[in-house]
Formats: sequence, structure tokens, C-alpha cells
Amino acid sequence: MRAEVLLLPDEPGAPAPEDNARAIQAHREIMALAGAVQDLSTANRDALSFALAGSLPLDLDFKQKLLAIGSEAERLRALATYLETILPNLRRAVRARETAGGNGHAH
Repeated sequence: MRAEVLLLPDEPGAPAPEDNARAIQAHREIMALAGAVQDLSTANRDALSFALAGSLPLDLDFKQKLLAIGSEAERLRALATYLETILPNLRRAVRARETAGGNGHAH
């Protein structure tokens, strides 16, 4: 199999610091809920959205949508929103698992 690959550069513009912080915070919380840690110190800051999304088992349709976005700023904003949306369900699932692993009573 052969393919011709055309790499498209990202649109210019840096992500807003608050979008960076939102995405990183939500990612850290999800990793903590899973009992995992990821070192982001070596992540390429020009493609941080890909590093964050690639380290989580996210919905494949969402990952495909990220690939189609031509701006790191837009990708980080979309990723932060997505992660913040799924966090409440993940928190509930972890609490339910902890309760089921105990005597069934939440204290």
C-alpha cells in the first residue's frame, strides 16, 4: 500500500492561557481518577491537544474531529470543553466503584 501525505500547517495563533489551563487541569483530574500520571514536561506545546487527547481512551469520533481542526487554539478549547463534560460521569463511576468495593454504605 502506498499513500501520498499532504501535511497541513496549523493556522497561526497561540491558544489562550486559560484554555491551556482548563485542558491540562481536566486531563490531570481524569488521569488521577484512573490512578495514572502523565508527565507533560516533554510534550510539544504546539500540539499539546494531541498529547492530551492521545493519552486518553476518548471517543474515536471526537478524536477524528480534533484531527480535522486546523488550529491548536480551537483544538485545546474543544478538548477542554469535552473533558469537562465527561468528568462528572467519570467522578460518579469512580464513587460507585469505591462504594461497591466497600460495604455498600457511603460515608
